[in-house]
Amino acid sequence: MDYMQSTTSSNNGFLSVKTVKGLEFIPYVEIIFIKADHKYTQIYLKNQLQPAKVFVSITFLDKVLPPDSFFRCHRSYIINMQHRRVLGKNRDILLTGNHTVPISDERMSEFINRTAKLG
Repeated sequence: MDYMQSTTSSNNGFLSVKTVKGLEFIPYVEIIFIKADHKYTQIYLKNQLQPAKVFVSITFLDKVLPPDSFFRCHRSYIINMQHRRVLGKNRDILLTGNHTVPISDERMSEFINRTAKLG
């Protein structure tokens, strides 16, 4: 099975991704952030110590995740906007679970605008 065929985003609030375990269905609300890791991508989830390692690029995930909920804050990171907590002085974002991710200078103003719209 081709990974592009087995990795799809659906409208029912789940991301279907091929992982080392098989085809997993991950609820959007469980995704805290996504990190590029060479040719793999790691999906950090609520209530899980280890991220899910998926066999697709972060660019592909950026295209299939709903843009109203997810934001590519850096070339290597996508965050779930519902899990943002603090925009730090060092241009980083504190997320649920005390995860911290960087935000690029190019994406800062869009992040602030989207945050203002979401409340």
